[in-house]
Amino acid sequence: MALVDPRNNEYDVNKLNTASIVGHVDTDSARIWIRVYKAGEWTLVWSERKLEGDLFSLDGKTIEQFLADQGADPQNTIVHKFSDGSDLTSTFDITSLKPNTTYYYYLMSQKLVSRSLWRRTEIGYQKTFSFTTMAQVMPNFSFGFYSCHDPFNANNSLGAWPLFLNRATDANVRFVIGGGDQVYVDCQENKYFPDIWEWLQNNKDELIQAYEKKESYKARSSTRTC
Repeated sequence: MALVDPRNNEYDVNKLNTASIVGHVDTDSARIWIRVYKAGEWTLVWSERKLEGDLFSLDGKTIEQFLADQGADPQNTIVHKFSDGSDLTSTFDITSLKPNTTYYYYLMSQKLVSRSLWRRTEIGYQKTFSFTTMAQVMPNFSFGFYSCHDPFNANNSLGAWPLFLNRATDANVRFVIGGGDQVYVDCQENKYFPDIWEWLQNNKDELIQAYEKKESYKARSSTRTC
């Protein structure tokens, strides 16, 4: 029996392309996770004022020149070379920020990264992306919380997320906590959703034959909790 490629079991849903997640934010720093669609050198930019002008071409200028012309600090940049080895992801740590201040952030390139895609701003050219640092003293604030968000669905529905965003915006939340299981490798008993545990059990012998070296592998029982 040939070893089955687990990627053949994936349900045909949209895969993550370019994306950003704002992680920990305190009074003077912020951490932002980025994934890009194409390997290469990209620049994270942040500014206290929303950038205007031609974000697609940056008016043919360098990123630093484009920022300076708009009264933004041209030093508010971090350059990173994304590679397939990190799955085109990176984490940026921004420091020396002001307390209780909103910053707008963008992902840009100094030059075109693709002949077929001519824009130089990948994140922030259509939607506004921002974060707000914590105040030195915060007697009143709101935050959001969710748990076990169950990302699997049969029709690509966004579920409760739009409503969650509206409620969070109305409450002016300062941060959100994602509790419970956030990384899923198993799922419901449904023909549309492959079960990785079932795949491992069905392909146990083939996996051992394909990947064992000098070590001795023994079948072990395991338990799982949701």
